[in-house]
Amino acid sequence: MMTENKTEADHYPLLVIGAGIGRTGTTSLKCALEILYQMPCYHMTTVVYEHQNHVQLWIKLYDLMEQDPNGDLPEDVIREIFRGYSSTTDNPGCTIYKQLMKMYPDAKVWLNEILRSICPIQKGLERSVRSNSLLHSDFD
Repeated sequence: MMTENKTEADHYPLLVIGAGIGRTGTTSLKCALEILYQMPCYHMTTVVYEHQNHVQLWIKLYDLMEQDPNGDLPEDVIREIFRGYSSTTDNPGCTIYKQLMKMYPDAKVWLNEILRSICPIQKGLERSVRSNSLLHSDFD
């Protein structure tokens, strides 16, 4: 199905940036993108099941966004997170879609949306990620 050898995709730019939040079809989109590009797609399930070490990287990015909501985020951290992936959809990637658009100007941007306000959902996501028990574990 998709390329198991991520080294082939390690240096590829993101081709698709999912700007929509979770619970809007992001898992289905993830599956479709993996079939289409034959490469993995970054998703919240990626963090939970494959890269728990990314939690600390995301906390670093969230802390920087809290200090300066309009500031640029460190590209080296972002590239480390998405290394080996052709696309991203769902949280937490959608929370930095503007930065990703700057870094990958040729990427297609996909927006899944819902009818209710996304601001309370985003704040709830951030609280959830920060308070998750995974954050208090030692992943070394």
